[in-house]
Amino acid sequence: MQQVAVDVVVVGAGFAGLVAAVRAQEQGARVALLEKTPVAPSWSNSRLSGGSFSAAGLSPLAPTDAIVAKLMQDTQGAASEPLARAWAAACPRVYAWLRAHGTRWVHLRGQLVMAPVRPNRRGSRWLGRGPDVTLRRLQARFLAGGGQYWGDTAARELRQRHGRVVGLVARRLDADAEIELASRAVILADGGFQANPTLLRRYANVARPQRLFLRGAGTGSGDALAMALAAGAKLAHGEAIFGHLLHADAVRNAQLCHFPFVDRIANSALVVGPDGRRFADEGLGALAVANRIARLPDPGATWLVFDRRLWETVGRYNQAVPPNPNLLLAGARVEVADDAAALAARIGVPAEALGATLDAYNTALAAGQGRALPVPRGGTAPPLAAPLVAVPLVVGLTYTLGGPLIDARARVVDAADRPIPGLYAAGLTAGGLAGGPKPATAGGIGTALPLGFLAGEHAARAALQPNAMA
Repeated sequence: MQQVAVDVVVVGAGFAGLVAAVRAQEQGARVALLEKTPVAPSWSNSRLSGGSFSAAGLSPLAPTDAIVAKLMQDTQGAASEPLARAWAAACPRVYAWLRAHGTRWVHLRGQLVMAPVRPNRRGSRWLGRGPDVTLRRLQARFLAGGGQYWGDTAARELRQRHGRVVGLVARRLDADAEIELASRAVILADGGFQANPTLLRRYANVARPQRLFLRGAGTGSGDALAMALAAGAKLAHGEAIFGHLLHADAVRNAQLCHFPFVDRIANSALVVGPDGRRFADEGLGALAVANRIARLPDPGATWLVFDRRLWETVGRYNQAVPPNPNLLLAGARVEVADDAAALAARIGVPAEALGATLDAYNTALAAGQGRALPVPRGGTAPPLAAPLVAVPLVVGLTYTLGGPLIDARARVVDAADRPIPGLYAAGLTAGGLAGGPKPATAGGIGTALPLGFLAGEHAARAALQPNAMA
């Protein structure tokens, strides 16, 4: 078995991993970066992302107190407040750091987005866009600084001695050989477990994960989660997932795999199951509805029902890739009918049930009594009027929101909330910034960049100054 000795090992070369690796290197640490895919710098959700950097929906440059308050409100107190404060304080630091490292930012629809910006078109458009450029630039800097990059290499097992993580064993997939990396710190940043059906059933309470559509890179298989749990880590909010409401044709039509999604229409419409009845509070937002759909006995048999007015307003405007007309241009199924009975016949649900559902829904909303419905309807939305429109739904699962809980220094903690010496986690691998009764998230890039930055700093300090608090 080949043996390598470094100060810090980082698992995963997406945004969290590369930021952590470069930042640790800047602190003077010798760093090894493992990436299980053969694609350099990685094939990851980071590379496929749109490049928007937000912090719980706010600008990463907003005051720390405002960002923390927003996240705690969104997660209904489920997020760790000390971690949220450290993360929020790191947001402007990592933004400035990336700018200094050559990342270009533009203001787009009120958000900071990496440039060049993704074109407003259907399908996957990542090559040469801001995230792709930034990842390649970070990898080049890491290599120029003497970092060891191990591609096509999968981390398998953490090494522990007297309760401390002292490295890991990995397998070089290209050579089918094992390598042992000794280190003073390990940072887990492999992006979650959304591509692992077994873990989705066990930890996310998704009975039929095969009926969801994996919208992301498909590389988040939960290797880091399994290693952390084996080391005694505490799992935080494993049940929460992040996904968009996509047209069901996304499963077989590459033009629909990423955009458009129908989240904004869903906020003003209703969602029904194969029985023609509502089962979720659409007023909680599309993310909450997606989580509810994911846990149905058959998450692939739901419909979004709205009206022509929504289709021509919300469905057409104020979105990068609006459903109208992009669903039609992609040949997706869009059903239109003059009344509930005709629509029910078109989408294959019981006419009586759909009619009763729509009548009760409209009556309650007209009276301002949406919360009094058998399935409460929060928020504000107008009643629906003929002609009616319906599209079949699928949950576009992008990433998981739970993982090994970390503290304010990105250290993984155990069941007693004590740091596991030598073990860190960052990005969407880590838990503590998301979840809650109404699933909420700090953001994809908004989680990856600051947590990677914190993990790299603290892991390097602990590795180089073992007696210091890091």
